[in-house]
Amino acid sequence: MSKKNKAAAKKKRIVTLLVLLAVTGGLSGYAVDRYFKNRPADAEPAAVSQLTLKRKHPQSDEDSAAAADTENTDTAAADNGGEKPADVIELTAPDQSEEKSESTVISDDPQINELMDNMTLHEKVCQMFIVTPESLTGYDLVTESGETTRESLEEYPVGGLIYFAQNLEDVDQTKQMISDTQESNSTVSDIPLFISVDEEGGTVARCADTLGTTEFKPMYDYRKEGTDTAYENAKTIAEDIAELGFACSLKHFPGHGDTEEDSHEGMACSYKTLDELEKEEYLAFESGIEAGADMVMVGHITMVNVDNMPASLSHTIITDELRNKLGYDGLIITDSLAMGALTNYYASDEIAVEVIKAGGDILLMPADMEAAVAGVEEAVSNGDITEDRIDESVIRILELKKEKGMI
Repeated sequence: MSKKNKAAAKKKRIVTLLVLLAVTGGLSGYAVDRYFKNRPADAEPAAVSQLTLKRKHPQSDEDSAAAADTENTDTAAADNGGEKPADVIELTAPDQSEEKSESTVISDDPQINELMDNMTLHEKVCQMFIVTPESLTGYDLVTESGETTRESLEEYPVGGLIYFAQNLEDVDQTKQMISDTQESNSTVSDIPLFISVDEEGGTVARCADTLGTTEFKPMYDYRKEGTDTAYENAKTIAEDIAELGFACSLKHFPGHGDTEEDSHEGMACSYKTLDELEKEEYLAFESGIEAGADMVMVGHITMVNVDNMPASLSHTIITDELRNKLGYDGLIITDSLAMGALTNYYASDEIAVEVIKAGGDILLMPADMEAAVAGVEEAVSNGDITEDRIDESVIRILELKKEKGMI
């Protein structure tokens, strides 16, 4: 065969290979997309367990004993002498995450645009996460903030932290911990942290149980006392926790009232149609939005008669309903992404990507923060999510932080 014919044959093989790769990639993407759209509501965990990636392993007795003997300003009990647990798989972001790129999504505020221009993809993605201090630092228990917090925030500059009863000892300690955490963050970022706590009244009362804020019975117990009582109860809780340094969110869209299951443990279903939601559950959210709610939290309620998807992963619920039909233009935050309603079926990176594609702005408490961040960065790298889509959420986050005087 002549050199000319050999070159032609080689070129033909290369073209054929490229076509095959393109078709294979397209089919793979289509299959994944169809899976998320069509997963049956009654799917058993065993049927989809192959999608769940176990990234953390139980700590050994030796590790626990060593951790208990370690003293550090960030924690009362640390793993492996203050280092992150050795059995946690460290996932690194793609190289291009450190590169700055121009966005077509801009804010009306020049200061926000300047902040955005100076942020890497990694910094933008991290800004979309609110996590526990334990998830951030790798420690078992955090009650103070010190050098490890600073180093962790430098590596993962998240948008905020959420505290639970174990983190709160008394009022003075809580205020000091929040102040020190913000100070640690200020040395590595120009963007302050959202500070959160899970406080609903009744059995969900982290501050009331540990810090002595106003105690309430479950809100359902007040149902016969009318809207004035409901308003005053919520107002009191909000004022109590605001005094400590927390802020508030409406939750859990589109409404948990008719679910029988506990989404902490597994799938929780609602059989309401969109018309029924609009006439019932949406009324409370519409009032809250009209009053100027800064955030709306979306639950993991599987809407069987809407799209058979958990609301937190549903473009229909988040974008079509909350964003478009109800006209909400503020921040949309998920419920904890570590709940069984999601983790029984999906891995942390899959969950994070689907939340963003559905229209969510803030991702709360993924089971594996590092995997979730890496998953989003990889989705941007391969084109599954555009960086403009990331920018939309980050701009909303920064604008609210500026509105509240944080920036």
